[in-house]
Amino acid sequence: MGKLAAFRRLSTADRFLYFEAVGWLAFAATAKGLLSYKQVKRLLKARGEDPGPEGAAKEEKARRIGRSVTVMSKYVPWPSLCLVQAIAARIMLRLRGIPSTVYVGIARGEENGDLLSHAWLCSGDMFITGEEGRERFKEITSFRE
Repeated sequence: MGKLAAFRRLSTADRFLYFEAVGWLAFAATAKGLLSYKQVKRLLKARGEDPGPEGAAKEEKARRIGRSVTVMSKYVPWPSLCLVQAIAARIMLRLRGIPSTVYVGIARGEENGDLLSHAWLCSGDMFITGEEGRERFKEITSFRE
């Protein structure tokens, strides 16, 4: 009951963000499953850096979007790992005019040396999704607005 009580304590705007995050997580998971890598790249757009959110209000909005996507990814009934989270949050930021960059990195697994991948989303120098564990991965590409 603690999680429901915590949800009820959220502002109406934050509750809306959490519900919106579920919708975009569903879209991103479906897109990742149905689209080719080339089509996902087109969805994510060009390569390079972004200037980050302009102003304290946009920075706070970006932070809240990241939190809503990260939290809700744990409760949806489909896999919503790093790339799905990055795509969902990227779309939510784009709809609000906040620039962002999706980064994709690779690393070798510690146990058996398998190649692992990870995606994270930043707006300027602020992490939106995927910060945890990111330092293990070598960036291989990025996509910006």
